[in-house]
Order: sequence, then structure tokens, then C-alpha cells
Amino acid sequence: MTSTHKLFLPKTSSGRSCIDLSDAGLHSVEGAERVITLMCSQNSVERLVLNHNKLGNEGCAVLCKFLCSTIGKRHAISKIALNFNAIGNEGLSAISDFLKDDQHLKELSLANNSFSGDPPTTSKFVNAVNNSNLEVLSLTSNRPLSDAFVEVFLPALNAPSLRALHLSAMNLTPLSCPYILEFLTDPQRCRLHTLKCNGNSLGLQAVRSIIRAVTKENYALVTVELYANHLESDSLDTLSSDHDSNGEDTDVDEATALRLAWKACQHRMNLVLTRNVLLKGYVERESLQLLRYARILLLHTQCAESSVKSLPAPPMPDNVTPSFTSLPIEIQHHILSFLAPHLSTGQLIRIIGYASSANTLPCLLLRLTGSTRKWVGMQNTKSRKEQRSIWFDTLRCSSFEPE
Repeated sequence: MTSTHKLFLPKTSSGRSCIDLSDAGLHSVEGAERVITLMCSQNSVERLVLNHNKLGNEGCAVLCKFLCSTIGKRHAISKIALNFNAIGNEGLSAISDFLKDDQHLKELSLANNSFSGDPPTTSKFVNAVNNSNLEVLSLTSNRPLSDAFVEVFLPALNAPSLRALHLSAMNLTPLSCPYILEFLTDPQRCRLHTLKCNGNSLGLQAVRSIIRAVTKENYALVTVELYANHLESDSLDTLSSDHDSNGEDTDVDEATALRLAWKACQHRMNLVLTRNVLLKGYVERESLQLLRYARILLLHTQCAESSVKSLPAPPMPDNVTPSFTSLPIEIQHHILSFLAPHLSTGQLIRIIGYASSANTLPCLLLRLTGSTRKWVGMQNTKSRKEQRSIWFDTLRCSSFEPE
């Protein structure tokens, strides 16, 4: 009796096919071919976890070429993890080729590889990310990327689906701070909910600048991590002047000053993120409430006006109270706005427009059961929570929008 090699035994989780070959000794092209053989033996693969191997540029290129093929595309892969695989710029270019034509991948982990971040490769990669549906991107522990990568990557980043970006341990210095600030304060490009930037060398002043930027201009972020960023790189004179301006005791050693400065930064960041979480909850709840009532009040009127072209209604007697739908549309919208006081004008207009259109109603199918007829909703593989999240993102109502 022959035994099957452990490499060809995929792990499954929660009823979804997951190939987990972490630390399986995969090497270069041979390793990629073994992964491809395993994928071809599966009806469907949704997650591909290949951490702690040595696929390198050649193996990564072969794997990505397969994923771009007709056979590879039948697997709607939502997660790929290629951490610790000695992948360089050529491999990153191959990943970009796959990513730009894929609409299924939601999470991509590329931690601790050998990218150098040359501008042409970086530009190709960011363009691929912009054209993808990625929600989570991790580039943690790619120290050679450093500031040169951020200088090209962040100014060009405009990925509507991206919600989490991990840039920890990438050897970022204060030179990266202007690009980080520019991205975080641009609501048209930055839709992140999570930013992790731990283990870099940003310094205290850069950390403070990021916190100020989020406080004033970013209401979408709910998780920000800036731990271990070499705060000691800032001079003691700067720290002492800060304490003096706040009326605090200036006769402290450097270690104490740094500890107090970081504690103050952490406190401010926690307050800002708590604000964002609370406002996000208000906006989402009020958006659903507005949709519910706007559907009832406006959809019927919209359908009637589009399907029936009748003569103007006779004037209403003076002693009859006018109905809601007889009011001017601007007054109708103004009245509805009281249901959602935390929504911006733009958010109100988008939700009211959505609620007023019959095209946004869910599709129904007529099912015959015996002698009875029943209208049922079309089946959807997404959960109710996922559908709501997509709806919030589509109408840009997943965070507070200041005016």
C-alpha cells in the first residue's frame, strides 16, 4: 500500500478549501509545480497559504502564470499568503500581472521577502493594486523597501476596496512622513480602516504629525498602530520644550520624557479612534434607517411618476392637509434628513437616490409550490453582514463625512 505525501494533503477550514503548505520545503519551480498539481486535484481552492518556503522569483512566476491561466482562474482565490519566500522584484512583477486581472483576491500577504522597491516595479505593483479588489495588503518586514518604496507607492495608491494596509518593520524614516500624511488626508484615495506602521524609525515628531492628521481629516480609520518607532531619535531639547509648553516639570531624564511623550501620543490616538468608531456606528445605523423610510415614502411616487403620465391633479381644498408626497422634493429631502443627523449632504443625496430607484430593489423569482405561488429572493452566497458592508462602501456611508 502506498502512502500519500503530506504535501498533498490540503487543510480545510470552515467548509472552504484551503491549501496550507507553510514550511513544506517548497523550492523554486519544483515547489510551484507541486502546488499547481495539488490545486488541479481540487474542485475549488479559496485560500492559498505558502508561508516559510523558498519559492523565489522563479517559483512565484510559475505559480502566478498558472493562476492567470484558464485552469487557474476556475479557483476563486480570496487569500494568498507568500510570507518568507525569498521573492524579489521579478516575483513581485509576476504577482502584479496576476493581480491586475483578478477580481476575487481579498487578502495578500507578502511579509519578509526580498523586494528592493525599484520605481518601475513599484509603479507596476501599485497600478495592479488599484485595479484589484484587495481589502488587506501586508508588506510587513520588507526592510529593503524603505522610504523609496513609499515615495512611489503611496502617492499613486487609489484602491477603492483596500481597507487594511500593513507597513510595519519596513525601515521607514521621517522621510516617509509627508507621503503618509498626504495619503491619510485624502478621502478620495484613502478608505483604510486599519493602518499598521510598527517597528519603523519614524520618530516622535512624525508620529505626532500622523496623529494630528487623523484627528483633523480622517474619520475612517478605526485601528492605527505606531508602536516601536524609535522615539528616542528626537532630541531631549524638543521633548523638554514640549513639557515646558504644557506647564509640566522639565527636570526629567530622557527616558522619562520619552515615556511620557509616548503615553500622551497613545492617549490622543485612542481618543481619536474611539471618536471614529462611534461616528461610524451612528452613520451606518442612520443610513439604514433613512433607507427604510425613504423607500416607503419616495419609491412609490417615483414609480407612479415614471409609469403613469396623467393630467395635473386638481387643486386641493384649503381645509385638507397636504400629503408628504405633494410637497416639493427639496422639502421632502429636508424632512428626511432629520432621520440621519450625522450624515453629510452627499451621503443623504446618495441614499435618497438609491431608495428612490426601482432598479435597486432586490430581484425576486416566482416559485410554484403545488397550487400556490410564492415570490422568493434570489439566492446570494454573501451573508447579510457582507451585503450590508458592500452597500455601505458603495454609497460611501461606512464612515463619518465632515462638511
